Amino acid sequence: MKNSVDEIVTNFSSPTLVKAGPGSGKTTLLARRIKLLQNKKVNKNTITVLTYNKDTRKHMVDKLLDKMGEFQLEYEELPNISTIHALGFSIIKEKLNEANIEIIKFKYNEGILMLKDVIKMMERLGWKNEIEDINAQIRTLENKSHVPFIVLEEFDGDENMANVKSAYQALDKAQMSLLKDHFMKAISELNEAKFNLSKTKIGKKFIGEIEDRIKLFREELKKIKQVKTVPEAKKIKDKEAFKLTTEKAYEFMDRCKRAERRSRFEKAIEFASEAKDIFSKMGQDWIKEQETIQKYIDSLNEKKIAREQLFKSKKEEIDKKELALKKEEEEFKARISARREERVKRIKELIKKK
Repeated sequence: MKNSVDEIVTNFSSPTLVKAGPGSGKTTLLARRIKLLQNKKVNKNTITVLTYNKDTRKHMVDKLLDKMGEFQLEYEELPNISTIHALGFSIIKEKLNEANIEIIKFKYNEGILMLKDVIKMMERLGWKNEIEDINAQIRTLENKSHVPFIVLEEFDGDENMANVKSAYQALDKAQMSLLKDHFMKAISELNEAKFNLSKTKIGKKFIGEIEDRIKLFREELKKIKQVKTVPEAKKIKDKEAFKLTTEKAYEFMDRCKRAERRSRFEKAIEFASEAKDIFSKMGQDWIKEQETIQKYIDSLNEKKIAREQLFKSKKEEIDKKELALKKEEEEFKARISARREERVKRIKELIKKK
């Protein structure tokens, strides 16, 4: 090491490369940088330490937690320490959950755009089977959707992405309106998408398809207006039930996300389970949504267990401290009592001498 240890530990103005052999103190050096950042009150969630494998990760964690060592961190003070593969997996898992939440809300273009980012990450890791599963999911969504998926296109560097975004957001709104049989609203949203696409390079490919959809939905709207006889009561009931269930599913997933942000994981699991139950009642066409929500519930359970373990370890630590304080108090009382007895004894001896 050409630079001194202190220079390396305290340098945060530029990247630092340390080259040294085994046992030379590289792990200790890195641990000192972590401790220094914590002393500077840097948020632990902004510190990431990547290790070569699980053994080196364990070595780093043990060094930081060692109560007889130099650093003596508490478990809850540890920054994010993981292998590069574990970090990559956690990022992909989080992005996949976020994408599937958008898909559950029927924001298909928004969700698929996120899935494309996930696929790029998986390609770097060579996860061919997982990529095929996502592509199969996208094909299933294409068959179910009432609107085109413009985000599947590859965009040039000079594409007007602001209008592309406005277009796919309008298409997703139209998809939700059509599920509720709000044809007039859907036509307005499709026109908005068409207008934005007319300002993009990819627009020509989709404008004709959107115009065909608008024409189709206008015909459906005319049929509804021309119907003078009241439909059978059962049909009305079935349609209303379907609208109620989809809207309720959206509502429960929104409430689930709010509960998760507040770390109320039990409540979040309850809301997600309600949404899953609704989709299960809607039949086989909604199997993918059920599977997605179940994965989300599994991740919530993992977070809940981690939180419970953290609270448990904190409680054990507090209990230990209370026992130590109680012991100190008892020892203090015993010393005071012994001194009093000694004083009484001395006073008695003085009185006898007089």
